[in-house]
Amino acid sequence: MGIAGAYSQSGEALENLIETTRVPLMTEGDARGLVSDAHPYCYGFFDSGLNQAAKLLREADVVVLLGRKQDLIVGYEMAPVVSLEATVIQIDPSEAEIGRNRGVGVGIVGDISAVAQQLADEAAKHSWSDLP
Repeated sequence: MGIAGAYSQSGEALENLIETTRVPLMTEGDARGLVSDAHPYCYGFFDSGLNQAAKLLREADVVVLLGRKQDLIVGYEMAPVVSLEATVIQIDPSEAEIGRNRGVGVGIVGDISAVAQQLADEAAKHSWSDLP
């Protein structure tokens, strides 16, 4: 979760999305605190030097960037930070940011809060379980 998410005040929509899908969330920068680090699906600050959970990103098969640019913070979405086999889904209010450094499997241009809520509403139609 990045700066665009912070600007859209998307905390409630993000919390709804992660509670529905049980997909882990990490935040950084201005997005810190949109969802409490104490939330069971929030894995805290995205910094691989400080957060052991952030190091697991390299094992993910899908990475969703919610308002997060493909920049130095996430290793430009390249290995070893993100596996070359991982599918990247990028959601950003700026079309110019989608796939800027690495191609994406899915690119969505829109307000982070609105898109997160749409995803949560659609996800609620399906069954989700906790993952390790």
